[in-house]
Amino acid sequence: MEDDDPVRATLSALVAFHALTVADLRHLMHTDVRDGRLHLGERVMLLAEPVRIRLAAYLDLRARRWPKSVNPHLFINWQTATYTGPTSKVWATNIIGLSARALR
Repeated sequence: MEDDDPVRATLSALVAFHALTVADLRHLMHTDVRDGRLHLGERVMLLAEPVRIRLAAYLDLRARRWPKSVNPHLFINWQTATYTGPTSKVWATNIIGLSARALR
């Protein structure tokens, strides 16, 4: 599961390892990831090591690309970096290149 794009790699890893849906990905907040765990509603899951590695690369990219963004969502893009809403419903599917259901 090597990928040069940290965004695609992280999205794909979260779907593949933890069975997240596109809706889950869209609504994840930056604060939902802490202490090596993902807090998703009532569920708390220990992040798989490959996910942690990809997530660290994505967070580094996010911090460099949009250092002043106030968007609280974990995943942002050039359109959402300047406000506080989530990405579009099709954004993650377009980045991954197939549906989350197909990847799972």
